[in-house]
Amino acid sequence: ICLEVTVVGEIVRQDNQVLLKVLDSDKQFVLVTDVKAKPVDASASAFKELQQAIARGETSLRVTGYVDGWVGRWPDVLRRSPAPRPKLMVTGFSGGGK
Repeated sequence: ICLEVTVVGEIVRQDNQVLLKVLDSDKQFVLVTDVKAKPVDASASAFKELQQAIARGETSLRVTGYVDGWVGRWPDVLRRSPAPRPKLMVTGFSGGGK
């Protein structure tokens, strides 16, 4: 059981972390290579490709991934408060925009 999301936002580096600031929101995700709750075939290679895109100057992106901490029996997991800055395992990304 896992939660997959797609988020559009701006990529920034802060305190040795890669953050995704959600467009038109104060929410943020910490982008990572791995989380506990993910499908067996989930690959960490997209995060490396994302870092290459950032190095090329791309900062406005649409990122898809699995949210850390959203594991357990539904709807019990939905009753918990989300982390202030949840980790997001990057599984794909593309140019941003609304």
